[in-house]
Amino acid sequence: MVAFEIDNIDDVTVGGWSVLAVGELEAVTEPEEIRYLTTTARSQPWAGGPRTHWMKLTPVRLTGRRVAHES
Repeated sequence: MVAFEIDNIDDVTVGGWSVLAVGELEAVTEPEEIRYLTTTARSQPWAGGPRTHWMKLTPVRLTGRRVAHES
């Protein structure tokens, strides 16, 4: 079991959101799936540099929350 969390904070609206997925992780090994992921990814690794290894998370629990600034 692993956990993956992604967050976003908007400095202008002082709001944001957070999502946590917990589940099983497995390597993507099918060449066709790797090719698809490589060509359609909309983000880059924060550490920079090319990456050739893809992992797939199958969530068993998904939670989230929205953060809103009250005036």
